[in-house]
Amino acid sequence: MKATSDQSIAWSNANDRWDISDNLNIPTGKAIYINGVEVLSSTQVLGTAIGSGGGIVTESSTSTLTNKTISSGVLTGSLTAGGSAGSAGKYLESTGSGVQWTTLNVNATEIANGNSKVLAANNANVTVETAGNLCATFDTSNNLTVVGNVTAQSSIALKDNVTTITDGLSKILGLRGVEFDYKSNGKHNIGLVAEEVEAVLPELVHTTGGIKSLAYQNIVAVLVEAVKDLKTEIDQLKGVK
Repeated sequence: MKATSDQSIAWSNANDRWDISDNLNIPTGKAIYINGVEVLSSTQVLGTAIGSGGGIVTESSTSTLTNKTISSGVLTGSLTAGGSAGSAGKYLESTGSGVQWTTLNVNATEIANGNSKVLAANNANVTVETAGNLCATFDTSNNLTVVGNVTAQSSIALKDNVTTITDGLSKILGLRGVEFDYKSNGKHNIGLVAEEVEAVLPELVHTTGGIKSLAYQNIVAVLVEAVKDLKTEIDQLKGVK
């Protein structure tokens, strides 16, 4: 075949095929058939449409995918859904008619589930409500105020090696009640010094980030036995047997 340069269509016995040395141009409306079945045209490949509305996605036209799974895809540019393009603060929401971009609304002052919620006022108190009722308040002076009782699990089912506290009175006498001012805000208060308690009752002192905290409520157990010790001493002085 003669053109600007020689071209050829040759039969290959080794490969059992026709070999063409240059491009093959098929006019619009024409196709290539195999055994009477169309396999290639300007709009279809193996019976599947190319481009808009088709099953073969192209880069140069809008394509519609139906019941397709995209695995490990990387999206560049914008993604349009429900007639609008996504932007910061939006997420894809599935609806009865497809998907759409929906604005993600976050209330920075409230975490709620039904009528139970945590409320954070601007630079003010944090409150906890349960079933619509105030449960607790964390105020800006580092105080926690609860409406009901504060309890701790104390069942025998949770404990091993249970023994009675000995020398309760001696332990209590080893503690020192103090008055003090907080360095952070200057507020006056009373209590104990964790480091001093640790020397007598180390079980009640916990350290986090170099700061020691004290389980004040557990001192009640020591006070109970201290009262018993004191009662025994009083009875001895009174000659009670």
